[in-house]
Amino acid sequence: NNRVYFKIHNTKYNQYLKLSSTTDCNTQDRIIFGTNTADTTREQWFLQPTKYENDVLFFIYNREYNDALKLGRIVDASGDRMAFGHDGEVAGLPDIFSWFVTPF
Repeated sequence: NNRVYFKIHNTKYNQYLKLSSTTDCNTQDRIIFGTNTADTTREQWFLQPTKYENDVLFFIYNREYNDALKLGRIVDASGDRMAFGHDGEVAGLPDIFSWFVTPF
């Protein structure tokens, strides 16, 4: 499909983002978690650029399920949110589902 696939790696914990194989029965979303291995397409992601205001942002999709990366609504005591794979249309909602990608 002329796509470049990425594995998203956390350097502190040496883990890759992986999309769960099961869905939540209410939202049909999949939990994203960290894993030590990255040997399936559930750990592979691709970017789709979008424009929001004056910025170029990216929707981040999982290769296996084509679900878009999103943050959950619930905020814990530290201000953190869980991440999910969204099973639905996101193209018209860059303010909710898109991400800045910056080098470090």
